[in-house]
Amino acid sequence: MRVLPHLRALPGLVIALGVLCAHARDGTVRTTAGLSLRGAVEVGAKGISVTPSGGATSVVPIADLLELLIDDVAAMAASTNLSGTTNAPTPALGTNGVVGWESKAIGPGAGGTYTPVAAGGWSVSGSGSGLKGNSDSFLLVGRRMEVSGQVFGAMTSFATTNNEAMAGLMLRDNLGESAAYAFVGVRVGSGLCFQYRQIAGGMTMRVTNTVASFPMWLRMSRMGGSVVAEVSGDGINWRPFGQANVNLGQAVRAGLAVASGVDDVPAMAGFREPTVGTAGLRYAASEGYPRVLLRGGSVLVGPIESADESVVRLGGSLEGSMVAVLNVARIEFLPPNAEMAGRLESDRPGVVLTDGDFLEGSLRRIATNTVTVSSLLLGFRSFSAGNEVATLQVGGIEAEEGAFRLRTRNGSDLRARALEPGDGTLRAESPLLGALTVRVSEITSVRRTR
Repeated sequence: MRVLPHLRALPGLVIALGVLCAHARDGTVRTTAGLSLRGAVEVGAKGISVTPSGGATSVVPIADLLELLIDDVAAMAASTNLSGTTNAPTPALGTNGVVGWESKAIGPGAGGTYTPVAAGGWSVSGSGSGLKGNSDSFLLVGRRMEVSGQVFGAMTSFATTNNEAMAGLMLRDNLGESAAYAFVGVRVGSGLCFQYRQIAGGMTMRVTNTVASFPMWLRMSRMGGSVVAEVSGDGINWRPFGQANVNLGQAVRAGLAVASGVDDVPAMAGFREPTVGTAGLRYAASEGYPRVLLRGGSVLVGPIESADESVVRLGGSLEGSMVAVLNVARIEFLPPNAEMAGRLESDRPGVVLTDGDFLEGSLRRIATNTVTVSSLLLGFRSFSAGNEVATLQVGGIEAEEGAFRLRTRNGSDLRARALEPGDGTLRAESPLLGALTVRVSEITSVRRTR
């Protein structure tokens, strides 16, 4: 390994020879000294290293980087995309989870695992005596859902013969075994059913039973205190299946529930495309959307996990990243058509609706794909992201001069005054961007602009 003699190096810097890690990608690095290096590229704390086939590794400090171009962008599409769906292999929580989702064994005798598989499928193995009486025992695989929203997905199989075994979708107030909940799915001894516990510690109520056949699409929506269950044979045409008032709190767990009917002996259920999203029609993001346009000109592409008056929290490959609302110009949920683009007014905050109307107002929150704004004329108004709101306008764009322009495979375009290398990451920093860490596996190019 060598540090290029034409480039600056810290006095006394020692770089040990090592094996390239999984972050390495084939690409080209050009330097401010006019050198062009091709080979396996990776990023470490000291800069960008390039290892040609059969050659020695060269390290380029960020101060001497002119351009980085990654070759195998298509191969990197194996990780989670930013529309909220997943391709195999999936980024993991623990050993088998998906970012944003987690499993929890609820009640005595409960346990299990879940594994996302190819083509959007999920395999969930759960044990426990089930959902009955005033306490439960089952495996819940879910994520947080705030205020109103829905859980949606297809159930493809359930491999068990125990009459008490259950599998389906759940909205649950908390992770206690006696919590209030609503469930729609299959109970082997009864078929397709909708049941709920109206208050914590109360008895379970089962409303409807009917013959079940796979695959079946299930959807459960919460609007205020009311929960509505629906079923579909194709995921497009829905029929109501049950409704109840359930005492769910402001933030609930929404996801998949599986119980084998007996303690410590799992049963396997198959699901496809489980989604926690907006109530009613599901928000299906177009490629490259939703996207956050910052005042400095940077563009961040990825799902909006949530937002309030202070920060926007991002998901997907930017999971855990937060952007100050003061730095946001607008959030686009859909590609704007000519009519929508004509309604954008950079000096007036508000929402551009999908029918072309503009409602002036300030952002209050985004939760479970629901956008809430405060309007002087109409007070607080909530809209479905992507279905009713096309664009949320926050402020104007003030193009920021950046030393670097970093682009990612999902369409994000970051303008940074400084880049800080890490272990397999680049941290982009500027006043109007803040500080954002990007995995090398997501990067397609980095260019010095001045």
